[in-house]
Amino acid sequence: MAPNTLWTAVSPGVMELPTTKFRITYRRETGSYTLTWDGGGGMVFGDLQSAKEGAVRWMADLIEMGIEV
Repeated sequence: MAPNTLWTAVSPGVMELPTTKFRITYRRETGSYTLTWDGGGGMVFGDLQSAKEGAVRWMADLIEMGIEV
C-alpha cells in the first residue's frame, strides 16, 4: 500500500481505505485528522498526507503481527 493509494470519501470529512478497516476523519474544530483502524484507538495528524502515511506504517505493523494480510 502506498501513501497515494485511492482513499474513498464515505461522508463529509470521512475517508476510508477500501478493503481495510482504516478511516481518516477530519476534525473541523481542531483542524486535525484522526486515523483509526477497526473503529478503535486513533492517531492525530496535522495534515491529510501525514495521516495517509501513518496508515501505511500502521498497516505494516498489523501485517507483521499477522492481524492484517
